Amino acid sequence: MQTAVLRRRALGVGLVAMLASSPGQTYMVSAFHGSWTAELGLSKTELGSWYAGGSVAASLCLVAVGRLSDSRGPRFTLALVALALAAGCGVMSLAAGGLSLALGFFLIRLFGQGSMGLVSGHAVALAFDKGLGKAEGLRVSAISVAVGLAPGLAVWLIDVVGWRTAYLVLGAAVVAAVVPASRLLPRPRAAVDANPSDSSGEATGVVPDDEGGDRRPDLEGGHSLAEALRTRNYALIGAAIVLHAAGVTAVHFHSQPLFGALGLDGPVAAARGMSVFAACMLAASLSGGWFVDRTRTGVPFAVSSTAMGASLLLLDGRLGAGGAFAGMGLLGLAQGLAGVAIVPSVAACFGRRHFGAVRGSFATLTVAGASLGPIVLGYAADRGGFAPGLQVFAACCIPVAALSWCLIRPRPATANSSPGLT
Repeated sequence: MQTAVLRRRALGVGLVAMLASSPGQTYMVSAFHGSWTAELGLSKTELGSWYAGGSVAASLCLVAVGRLSDSRGPRFTLALVALALAAGCGVMSLAAGGLSLALGFFLIRLFGQGSMGLVSGHAVALAFDKGLGKAEGLRVSAISVAVGLAPGLAVWLIDVVGWRTAYLVLGAAVVAAVVPASRLLPRPRAAVDANPSDSSGEATGVVPDDEGGDRRPDLEGGHSLAEALRTRNYALIGAAIVLHAAGVTAVHFHSQPLFGALGLDGPVAAARGMSVFAACMLAASLSGGWFVDRTRTGVPFAVSSTAMGASLLLLDGRLGAGGAFAGMGLLGLAQGLAGVAIVPSVAACFGRRHFGAVRGSFATLTVAGASLGPIVLGYAADRGGFAPGLQVFAACCIPVAALSWCLIRPRPATANSSPGLT
C-alpha cells in the first residue's frame, strides 16, 4: 500500500481517537458537576477528591497500556481502549455515590484522557519520521476543537435525556467511531512471520519511504523504559509535562470561581474564556508542528513554559477581566505548543522500539499533574484567593523554561555502543 495512504490513515485515526477521548477529559467531565452534586449529594470538596483519587489511580496503569501497544500494536490496543472507555461510561451512568463515581472516574480517565491519546500518538509516531511534528500538530488540534464543542454537547445531552443516559450515548458513540477506525491501522510487526511476502508495511506497521526504504531507521534501537528513566532528558521532559498538566487543569477546573472573583458572571465568563483558550490552542497546534520540526528538541518546551508563566500572571486579577481573557489565550498557545512537542520529543530522545512504554510513563505524569493541580490551586484559593496559587505556578515555570534548553537529542548509537543515557 502507498506510503501516503498509510500515513493519512494513521493521522485520521489519531484525530478520531483524540475527539473520542472527550468523555474522560476535564472539559467534558465538568459539564456533569451540577448533576452529581444535586443528585448524589456530594459536596464540591468530596467530588474533587473522588475525581483526583480516580485520576491518580488511572495514571499508574498507563505504562501497562503503553507496553500492550508496543507488543500488540496500536491497531489492537486502540480498539480495546475504546471498548473499555465505553464500559467506563456505563459505570458512570450507574453511579450511586462516591465510591461508584470514583470507579467510573478511574475508567474514563484511564481509557479516555490517558490511553486514547497515548495509543493514537504511538500510531502516528510509527507512521511518520520526518514531519512528525506537523503530523502531531494536526492530531493534537482535535483536542482544541473538542474543548470548544464537547462541553456544549454534554450540556445539551443532559438537558434532553438526563446525565445517566447521556453517558450511555457517549459510550456508544466512542465504540461506533473508534473501533471501525482502528481497523485502518497497520497490523503489528509480529504479523511478518505470518505474512512475510507483504513488504508494503500494512502487515508490519512499518511505513516505507518512496524508494522502499524504512522511514523509521531507529525502530530497532532506542531506550527501554528503565534506561530512559536514568536520563537527564527524561527528567526535563517530565518536569515540563507535569507543570503544564497541573497548571492548565487547575485553571480549567476552577475557571468559574476564578472569573467570578473578578466580578464577572462566573459560568458565562468561564465559557468565553474556554472558547478563547480553545481557539488559541488550535492555532498553536497547527503552527506548532512546523516549529517543532525546525528547532532543537528543548526549544518548544522552553517557549511554552515561558508563555505559561506569563499567562498565569495575567490570570491573577491584577489586570482585571481583560488581562484574564488574554491570559486564557496565552495559556492556550502554551498548551498547544507543549502538546505538539511531546510525541516528537519522545521519539527523538528515546526511539520507537519501546515508545509505548516510555510515552505511557509520561502519560502517567500528565494525569498525575492534572489531578494534583486543582487541589493545589483550590487550597490556595481557600486561604488567600487564587492569585497566590497562580503566582506559585508561574514561579515554577522559570526553572522549567531555563532547563528545557538543556534538552538535546542523543547521538545515535554505534554498532559497538549502547544508546547514550543523555
